[in-house]
Amino acid sequence: MTLASAARADDFKLSKLAVEGLGFPVFIRSEVKPTKELVAFLSSLEVRRSAQAVLKRAADSLHFRVGGVALYLRPDSPEEARNAIEVLLNFVGPFSPQRQQWDLTGLPSEFQHLIPLIEKWAESDDSLRSDLISEAGERSLRELLESVAPHFDSINAYLDSHQDDLPQAAMALQALAECAAEARMAITDMGDRN
Repeated sequence: MTLASAARADDFKLSKLAVEGLGFPVFIRSEVKPTKELVAFLSSLEVRRSAQAVLKRAADSLHFRVGGVALYLRPDSPEEARNAIEVLLNFVGPFSPQRQQWDLTGLPSEFQHLIPLIEKWAESDDSLRSDLISEAGERSLRELLESVAPHFDSINAYLDSHQDDLPQAAMALQALAECAAEARMAITDMGDRN
């Protein structure tokens, strides 16, 4: 297995997601395919009721991010703001995305020092990993890259030593290496914008 080395320009574009019966727009990164779970979540009665209760104007919006939900609105009164916060707090709890918990049993000793980075950065879900990267500062991304990049070859060799069924420790290393490779692209993009 080899790590991806270049981002496509379309990776960061948004496209509107069509969800039948939904009274508010949902946008998703263009390269991300909506899962059945996401569509079911958005279509659920609780989500629709919560959104209808808080999204009253065209400029109001609800954004799902790693570990939470952001609500953008301009309430007309303190009561409307309190009601929106109450609805949001009742709504957010059970739907907060959960980070992957890895079983690192059998992780080779040469990678043991990467465990804190695995715990912080190893995310197998593309969308959650992208959110982690986009919410991190350049300094954190550089530290991640500098810690993991020297091990790319040995990580790839370890991954290649397994046939089709990767143990959790190998999947965790793969997710960490993918995150570091994507951090490299994000750092390059930051430099291009400056």
